[in-house]
Amino acid sequence: MALDGVVISCLVAQFKDTIIDGRIDKVYQPEPDEITLNIRTKTGSHHVLLSASSNNPRLYITRQNKSNPHTAPPFCMLLRKHIQGGRIKDIIQPDFERIVEILIDTTDELGEVSTKRLIIEIMGRHSNIILVNGDGDIIDAIKRITSAVSRVREVLPGMPYTRPPSRDKVNPLSVDTAAVEEILSKYKGRVGIAKHIMNSFTGVSLVTAREIVFRYLNREGKDDVLTDDNITQLSEGFTKFFGDIKKGLYSPCIVLDGQGRPMEVSATVLSYLYHLKQTDFQDISSALETFYHDRDRMDRLKQKTAAVLKTVNTHLDRSQKKLGKLLNELNNAKNGDKYRLYGELLTANLYNIPAKADSVVLENFYENMQPVEIPLKKNLTPAQNAQGYFKKYNKCKTAIKELAKQIDATRKEIAYLEGQVDNLGKCTHELEVEEIREELACLGYIKKGAGKKRGGARKKDMSMPLHYVTDGGQHIYVGKNNKQNDYLTLQLARPQDIWLHVKDIPGSHVILKSENTRPDREVLNVAAMIAAFYSKARHSSNVPVDYTLKKYVKKPKGAKPGMVIYENHKTLYVTPDEKKINSLAKPESLTP
Repeated sequence: MALDGVVISCLVAQFKDTIIDGRIDKVYQPEPDEITLNIRTKTGSHHVLLSASSNNPRLYITRQNKSNPHTAPPFCMLLRKHIQGGRIKDIIQPDFERIVEILIDTTDELGEVSTKRLIIEIMGRHSNIILVNGDGDIIDAIKRITSAVSRVREVLPGMPYTRPPSRDKVNPLSVDTAAVEEILSKYKGRVGIAKHIMNSFTGVSLVTAREIVFRYLNREGKDDVLTDDNITQLSEGFTKFFGDIKKGLYSPCIVLDGQGRPMEVSATVLSYLYHLKQTDFQDISSALETFYHDRDRMDRLKQKTAAVLKTVNTHLDRSQKKLGKLLNELNNAKNGDKYRLYGELLTANLYNIPAKADSVVLENFYENMQPVEIPLKKNLTPAQNAQGYFKKYNKCKTAIKELAKQIDATRKEIAYLEGQVDNLGKCTHELEVEEIREELACLGYIKKGAGKKRGGARKKDMSMPLHYVTDGGQHIYVGKNNKQNDYLTLQLARPQDIWLHVKDIPGSHVILKSENTRPDREVLNVAAMIAAFYSKARHSSNVPVDYTLKKYVKKPKGAKPGMVIYENHKTLYVTPDEKKINSLAKPESLTP
């Protein structure tokens, strides 16, 4: 979610409590679209990050120190000239927009005091950081916007600063219940209540709008019809929600998706996402820093995953084409019985075949003397033609055996590669991707990296399987790649533990710890549901999941990582329920 007016109002409140009257000691520009202000106050030093990134524009108080270029960029030098040494007079959020204005009292060479504004506009790809003088004219911006880029609004040195167009939206902090009722009464039921609210009020994102609708109407706000009572109820709730914002009643949090990845950051509790884990924070800056740090980590993970996935898909496509070719060759090789018949019929009728004939019709004594036309090579005798067909028959017979081996090996390779595609989709950490990449390199699918650091041998870090605990206290472990699968099945699991895997398709190894007791049907169903969810069939219903005792699971000699065989199994049919799985406790990962 982009920073909306609610999050920014929470940020402004924190800034006012923290850096008002602070002195700007240093200005840095670690990235082309990012500024860091080092601010010294009576209580200590604070680093404020301002980013006009097109993908993740943001601002907050940060605890991280980024490396800076040896030579400061021009915009950084300009800020140092104009605001370094200045004191922060005030921080405002105009009209609840996604804009923050930092008012800075500065003194020039002649001792004249003036107030400059450092303005941060959080507008997606149009985000910007703009320095404005006391007369309201632009000194410069981190992104200069010419008329060739935007016909609506230029941002250039010397031009008067104007705010981005507001699109006739209403400030939610300046309306009463009656005004909200009037706006909601215009809802026509086309876009959904939440979108109508978002489109009507400044600074209100779809996430905030959905929270208001869910909180006060107990709906998701997508396609509902509003009655008069609904309008009254929602208007009163809307007014209360923003009344709490005026009072500074915030509850910063991050919402994680089912894979533990950061999904939303909010200044208030998001009760409409009740089925997902929410982590609370003392202040909004800590929440934002954690959110964007994890988001950046996920972006890097996505890039690494995509690179490995491209290689796997290339080999998978090649193997699938190879299988098609082998199956076609096998189909042709099955003509061998026909060649044997031709040879036998020719041998039995050598003296009845005219010389230099290009074909002959003979009676098939295997099929009630039915006539069979046999092609001949005119330059060969009948006996030579017969021997030629016997050779073809023997060649086909040999080919069938060899093709059967190749087809089996190719099908196993396809299953392995499809499993790696599934594993890559489950990765939540770069180490898990690296383990898959190393495995593929060892098997020759990826070239082993050159120029690795030399040094003494040390134990490599290992990524950890997922760990769930049921309401009854049973422990369930899930492998997210082949290394984890082998660790779970071959090292962690005991002979009497339950081993589960989806039937005949790529998926995780799942271990249900037995603790010397036989798990009941409900717990077994939960474990099977987890096995189905962490497989290629996660979006299917009635997924077959095999389960057996771990002692019946074996790894064949020479088998690829993650490959096992099993016996004495039974099958459950389950439909994955992500909400139910997410409701299970997830303690810290085990250490191998």
